[in-house]
Amino acid sequence: MRSVGIEVWFDRTELRGGDVWERQIEDRIHDCRLFVPLISANTEHRDEGYFRREWSLAVDRTRDMAEKKTFLVPVVIDDTNQRRASVPEKFRHVQWSHLPDGNSSPAFIVRISALLSAQHAPVIATRPDPSHPEVAAAMSKHVRLWPWLALATLLGVVAIGGVAWR
Repeated sequence: MRSVGIEVWFDRTELRGGDVWERQIEDRIHDCRLFVPLISANTEHRDEGYFRREWSLAVDRTRDMAEKKTFLVPVVIDDTNQRRASVPEKFRHVQWSHLPDGNSSPAFIVRISALLSAQHAPVIATRPDPSHPEVAAAMSKHVRLWPWLALATLLGVVAIGGVAWR
């Protein structure tokens, strides 16, 4: 995400010694414009974990949102089956993105860029090809939107991912 100019808040890189991490994560989930939970065999094998609390906080936040608002953008990074996945029911109500091995595609970047342009939300991306015309266009658009995107940091997108990988 960062490589195309989208600011991402990631707990593993943003939290510092002495930070009240639980409060920061809760604040980021409350303030973010897009929540991108990463779903994998690793999350499936963990019946308990803080990432599940983060998922619940994000689902709770949707109760205050219009039904048409895009907020949850689940991403599966392996062959985890959507129908059998151990995820909140609300995750099943939206289309999942499939990013094998966590590698984003130009189409995913374009989709997230469209959501951001429509004042909806931020993303989770890895290694997009900046020479691809759609990605280059999305990158230049986000450079112009940088001050606004910085204010609407994408929180849990990767806060969840970091915890889910543990």
